[in-house]
Amino acid sequence: MKKISKKEANQNNIENKKNRKSTKSREERHREKLLSEDSTFYIREAYKTLRTNIMFSMPHDGCKKLIVTSSLASEGKSTNCMNIALTFAETGARVCIIDCDLRRPNLHRLLNVDAVPGLSNTLIGMNTVEEVIRHSQYPNLDFVSAGDIPPNPAELLGSERFKGLLDEIEKNYDYIFIDSCPVNVVTDTAIVSKVVPEVIMVVLQNSTEKDCLKDAVNQLEFAGAKIIGFILNGVEYTSKGGYRYRYGVKYYRAGGRYSRQAITGYGYGDSYSYDSEYYGKKEKEPAKAAEK
Repeated sequence: MKKISKKEANQNNIENKKNRKSTKSREERHREKLLSEDSTFYIREAYKTLRTNIMFSMPHDGCKKLIVTSSLASEGKSTNCMNIALTFAETGARVCIIDCDLRRPNLHRLLNVDAVPGLSNTLIGMNTVEEVIRHSQYPNLDFVSAGDIPPNPAELLGSERFKGLLDEIEKNYDYIFIDSCPVNVVTDTAIVSKVVPEVIMVVLQNSTEKDCLKDAVNQLEFAGAKIIGFILNGVEYTSKGGYRYRYGVKYYRAGGRYSRQAITGYGYGDSYSYDSEYYGKKEKEPAKAAEK
């Protein structure tokens, strides 16, 4: 029997890991980023900290509504929006998450359900509000998927019907979280912020450019939005025990930093490009992550 060197054994292990990873679909890998019983203590505590900070940032009574967005695509807004909703649902609060990204929806992929019927279908009168609100597999968490991709998403989101839809939904929920389009790509989020002014921006460390973030903030402020904080996604964190968590999240209040940082084990970007399908451009190859 041929003796295998340590170097060859390590190489074989690396190849085996690559093969196992390649057997999973993109959606399956994304769903692994959602909070679950298998999530580590650090991850769960991080989102609980984030939940507390959001609760203190939104002190008004009644149903509290919040937009989660980013300056560009692939910065982690959809997964963070979903995990925030899950964390609030764990408290027993009635939570609804709405996919307002009518151009490149992602919520139905994370929940592994059909996108239709959804938001666009009720905005054009094809379905009632009751028909598009669905129960998820998680307790206390309902959702509205995006529905069929329309040719005029900005007009639909800026319509009186959309405002009426939110007014109807908020009667039955304590929190509504909205997964919206990247601010610098299309105007949809600025339009939605006219109805839901509170916004959290997701920023991907070592990826989001400062000028892009400034442009996004300026657009939202011009539209009258209230940015209550930023989630810094993709943060490296090393515990005292020496274990290294490659990705993480930190939460920053608008205008100042919270004394306690929310750090999780996620560094996730929505890997669906906005450059191809909607503007007739050739699909771009996803940028490779910089080597540490």
